Amino acid sequence: MLDVHPPHQPAHTWKDFFIHIATIVIGLLIAIGLEQTVEHFHHREQAHQLEESLNREIDKNLAILRDDTAVMEHIQQIEEQNKTALETTRASHGKIPFTYIDFDPTPAWLAPTNAVWASARDNGTLSLLPPARASYLSRIDFSNTTTIDVSHQVFDARYRVLALVHLHRSLAQLSPAEQDALLLAISNYQQTANHARSVMAKGQITLHLNDH
Repeated sequence: MLDVHPPHQPAHTWKDFFIHIATIVIGLLIAIGLEQTVEHFHHREQAHQLEESLNREIDKNLAILRDDTAVMEHIQQIEEQNKTALETTRASHGKIPFTYIDFDPTPAWLAPTNAVWASARDNGTLSLLPPARASYLSRIDFSNTTTIDVSHQVFDARYRVLALVHLHRSLAQLSPAEQDALLLAISNYQQTANHARSVMAKGQITLHLNDH
């Protein structure tokens, strides 16, 4: 709030009047300039803090995607063993028992986060960043969303496999048709994990473009 005070002495001449007006104008310009300077440095500090938070989030997501990619690769390897074992059982007409190899412990992967980006978008501080930077962050957000979606698909594929594995008290009780269904579910699980692995690899490439 800018306060403009009247002169203590009335202006007696036009010269005094214009000097007074000029003094007021100069004072206002100085005040506005100082206010804008303070605002500029405040925004610059906000942008700097936002960049640091974003870089930490990007580094964290990069580590998450590396770990998750390894999990997807492990899924493919184990399910390939399960598929081979089930095919052997089917070929032997049940003489060679099928044992499903599960993860020990249960596979766990984390979803990448976009909390900092979403907060900056919602509170307007994202506008403090250069347009190219904001565009890059939007690509990261899209990549994270895609990764989360495909991870859910992997979970669903796993549950379909486990539902068939635990359909009976013993895997020996699976009928030929149920064995076929399990083989198809395992293959789908593999392919879904492979797709997720590809998506996560692309996500890592996008994150590696971060320059900080």
